[in-house]
Amino acid sequence: MAEGRPLEGVIMRLTPAMELKYWPLGYDEQAGIAAAPDGGAWTTSAVGNGLFRVAADEILDAFSEPKYTSPAPITAGPDGAMWFGDGGSTIRRITSTGAVQNFHAGGEDLAIVSITTGPDGNLWYTKFKPGVAVGGIRSRGGEIVRMSPSGSPTVFKPAVTKDLLPTQIIPGPDGALWFSTVGGLGRITTDGRITEMNLPGGRVADSLAFGRDGAIWFTDARLNRISRIKVAEARALARSVAPKIASKTLRVKKRKVRVKIACPADAGKCTGKVLVRRKKAKLAKGRYSVPGGKTKAAKAKLRAKGKALVKRSSSVKVVVELRPADGGAEVRRKAKLKG
Repeated sequence: MAEGRPLEGVIMRLTPAMELKYWPLGYDEQAGIAAAPDGGAWTTSAVGNGLFRVAADEILDAFSEPKYTSPAPITAGPDGAMWFGDGGSTIRRITSTGAVQNFHAGGEDLAIVSITTGPDGNLWYTKFKPGVAVGGIRSRGGEIVRMSPSGSPTVFKPAVTKDLLPTQIIPGPDGALWFSTVGGLGRITTDGRITEMNLPGGRVADSLAFGRDGAIWFTDARLNRISRIKVAEARALARSVAPKIASKTLRVKKRKVRVKIACPADAGKCTGKVLVRRKKAKLAKGRYSVPGGKTKAAKAKLRAKGKALVKRSSSVKVVVELRPADGGAEVRRKAKLKG
C-alpha cells in the first residue's frame, strides 16, 4: 500500500515477481476471498454489505445484495459458481451475474467458519459456536457438513471431542479433507469418517495448507510461528476412539464369558483387554479385537472365583471393563453375569 494512504479496506494482489496491485474499497473490510474459475477473485464483506467480483485489472461487480448476518467464508464451487456461508443456517450460491440461491446449511445453528470444494465434487464446511470475552462464554460444539451441488446437506459430528471447534478445512492430496481444530488437526474422509489428531509441543493450528512436499504447513498464533508436519506423523498422533460395551447381560458358555463390543466407524480397529469383576475380585479376563464400524463378541476366560459365583447364584451383578491397547481411557459398564 502506498505511503500516506488513509486507512481503508483494500483487495491486494502480489505477483510472483513481487509486483503489488490493490483495489480500494473505502471503509469496507473484507472477511473472505477465493479464486474464481475465470482467473479473477471474489471477496465477502466483514460487515455483511455484499460481495465484490474482481478481474485481473479491475473490480467488475459490487453486489450490495445478498446481505448476510456474519463474516462469510467463500469458495469456488464444482459448478463454476461461488458458494459462501451466511450465519449459521444458510449456504448461498451466486453466479457471475449476481443470481443467488439459498440452501439450508443443515445441523445446529452454528457459525459457518470455513468452506471448500472437496475431492468428491461436493461442498464441505465447518461450523461451531464462537465464544465471547464478555461473561466468559466459551466456544462450543463442532460440525462438518457435506453439501451436494444440488443443495442437500449431510452433517458429521466427531466421535472423540464434543467441542471440536473445527476452523479451516481444505482438500488433501490423499483424497480426504483436513481441518484445523482446537489443540490439533483433523481429517475426514468423503464418506464422513473423522480422525482427530493432537499436535506435540503445545502447538495449535490456526490456518493450514499442503506444501509441494506433501506435508501440512500451518500457522500457530499461540507460539507465533509457522509449523510443518508430515501426513504420516500427523496420523500417528490420532486421538483414541473409545469402544462401547454392548452387552447388558453376560452369558457363560464352556467357561467363557461373551462380551459384545462395538467399535466406532471412526476407528480403524479397537483392541485391548476385557475384564469382568465384582468389587475387587476378577472373575474373567481376555482380549478383544474389533474392526471399525463393527460389533463383535469377545471371550473372557472364567477364573476360579467366577466359576464359584456362577455355581452359587443364577445371576451376579458385575462390572465390565475395557482397557484399550493404545492407552486410551478405560470403558466401564454394569452388567449381569448368568451361567
